[in-house]
This record gives sequence, C-alpha cells and structure tokens, in this order.
Amino acid sequence: MARCEVYDAGTFQMSDARLRIIADIRRDLCADENGEIGRRTNGLKSQLSSAAQRLAEDLYATSTHFIMELVQNADDNAYGADVTPFIQFVLQPDYLLVSNNELGFEEENVRALCSLGKSTKTKKHGYIGEKGIGFKSVFVWTDEPHVLSNGFDFKFKHGNVTPPGELGFLVPYALCRGQWPADESIVDENTTFYLPFRERGEHSRANAASELAKQFRNDMQPETVLFLRKLNTIKLWYPDGPDGYTLVSYSRSLHPNQIDVEVEKDTTVYRRMSDAYGRGAFLPSQPARVSNLYKRGEHEYLVPEKSREPRRNYERTTIMIAFPTNQDGQPNVARTNAVFAFLPIRSFGFRFVIQADFLLVANREDIIKDNVWNEFLRDKLPDTFLHLFPSLFKNDPNHRLQYSWFR
Repeated sequence: MARCEVYDAGTFQMSDARLRIIADIRRDLCADENGEIGRRTNGLKSQLSSAAQRLAEDLYATSTHFIMELVQNADDNAYGADVTPFIQFVLQPDYLLVSNNELGFEEENVRALCSLGKSTKTKKHGYIGEKGIGFKSVFVWTDEPHVLSNGFDFKFKHGNVTPPGELGFLVPYALCRGQWPADESIVDENTTFYLPFRERGEHSRANAASELAKQFRNDMQPETVLFLRKLNTIKLWYPDGPDGYTLVSYSRSLHPNQIDVEVEKDTTVYRRMSDAYGRGAFLPSQPARVSNLYKRGEHEYLVPEKSREPRRNYERTTIMIAFPTNQDGQPNVARTNAVFAFLPIRSFGFRFVIQADFLLVANREDIIKDNVWNEFLRDKLPDTFLHLFPSLFKNDPNHRLQYSWFR
C-alpha cells in the first residue's frame, strides 16, 4: 500500500484494521496495478480524473462554495450527547485547517469520500447532503487535502502531484499526519482537514488566504445558522496584519418559549502585545456584535404517495417560517430573505424566511423545478403561513406584529 513521503511512525499510528480499509479501497480503484492490467486501466482513469476536475471547477458559481459544503457535511455528522457541535476554519497564509467536534469517520464515510456520487446520507430523512460530491469542491483550492478522523489518517493527490494513471480525486494515501505543519493553531478535534493551498493557477498560495477571508465574510451571514439541525457555532480565524488575528463567530440561541431565536455574528480582533521583557501574547478586543431576532415556527404535513419521489420517500415533512424582528420587537421588513433548505439557497423576494426540505440542483444554488416533491412543498407554503402567523404572535400584547407585519 502506498504511504506518504514523510511519516513518523513513533508519533502517528493507524490500526491494522484501518490500514486494511485504505488498502482495500486502493485495490478497488486499481491504484496499485502494474503490468497489462495497469496499462489497460490508465487511460480510463485519466479520463475519469479529468471529468472529476471539471466537475469540481464548474459545479459552483463561486470558488468559495466548498465552505458551505463542509458546513453542510458537519451538520449531517453525529455528535456526542455532551458536546456543543461546531465547525472551525483556521486560515493561514499557506493552508486552511477545518476542525469539527463530531464523533468521527467510520468505514462507510471513508469509502464515500473515496468515491464520486456515493453518499452515506442518500435517502436518509433530515440530512442536508445527499449527492456525495460536496467534498470534491475542495480541489478548487488544494491538490492534497488531508483527512484525520477517528483514527483514520489519509490524503488525496491531484493535479501535478497525482501519480501517472491514478484517480487523484479518489485514491487515498495513508499515514500523512507527519506532513502537517507544526502549528499551535491546529486543534486535534475528532475530525480535522488540512488543506494546503496549491502553488499554481488562479487560486494559488499568493492570494488564497486573503481571497478566502474576504469571500467568507461576504457569503456567511448570521442567518446561516438559523435552521441548521445540529451545528450551533461556525468560527473563522484569519490573519489580520503582521501581528494579529481576527475571529468571526456565528451562533444561534433559542428562547425557552421555543419561538424566539437569536442569531449572532461576533467579530474579535487579537493583537500581539509585548511586555518589558519582550514576551508576547495575543490579547482580544471587545467583540463587535451583529444580532438578528426571529419568531420561528413549524408545521408538519403528511405527504401523499403521489408527491413522493425516490430521494424523498417520506410520509411526513416539516415546513418552517421565521419572521425577522427588530430589537424593539417591531417587524423587520427592510430587506428580502433567502429561502432555506437548512442552508440558504437564494432570495425569492420574501420578507420572511422559509425553510423546507427542498430538492436542490447539484450545486445547491437553486431548487429543482418540475418536481412533485418540491411542488408539494411550494403548494403548502400559504397554508403554513396562515397556520403559524396567529400562533406566533398571539402573545404580542399590543398586536404590533400581528397586524402590522406588511407595511
């Protein structure tokens, strides 16, 4: 079995069972074939690798969409009962670290990651992802994504670093943790991705960190966490000048009444301060906070058999609506809001927020049209609005919201 070039066996270990899984996947992908079999499969593997590259580059309207894909995967993960689920992005000039406190990978997750279009979440009720292609979007920025999770330690090779005749997007290389930088910002959560930026092309190391930080701040809004099922917090750390870092944190809190929801974006700047002896430490500023309030409710529907389809063969589904309010309790109708399928899709012009388990196109940037499941959800939206509006605002003492929402 192929191993990475740098490996300190005294520091990083994989169990024999996990090594056998990686070896088995490599055999399935003909990664170690030589002779006549190798020659006959090299051409096919080269074509598949090129197709996978085009998929990663053409699938998304923005090159930073992979961030949402990783958030989506994290929300679908399993977590311990005593943890607050989070995902954290740490930007450095040469690489991106992504850590998530999930339970960690099992064999089926590794096999899904080493495939194209195969997902462990297909047809499972309540999962955001289903297509099995989301992780491949990281190849827009890196040629060698590393994975460390629950005792698994492997990476992929693509582009200029792909060995001849191998499917760089899919073939795992074991025992790679020794190649990671010695960086105090690396947090060994149950799952960590190390994504070194490539040295070539449009998204090269020269501008990757600054471009990603800018796009992350533009694309990620406080509302991103509004309907996530498990994740409570999303964090981004990025360099801010020669002696500082900035932390942007997105979080959600639910009022005990199960109606009022607050989503927050906190920005904290850390600057290195030195004492008289030259000893330094990063000290935080007072966080700058953006807080948005919502009144949120949900209604469950029985789905007739004629409105189901293979990817959504469920008897029941839930539609949620959230009404934005100002800090003083008045309706906030200053802007339109995105429609959500757990994560934001795009705006359709509504002054309130709609969440439903819509079937989406492959890049998650629109709703599939002419689909019986989506048409059922669409047709239930007026009923959901009429059902929730009185119940959400029945305790409004001055009827400020119930009768003045649309102005």
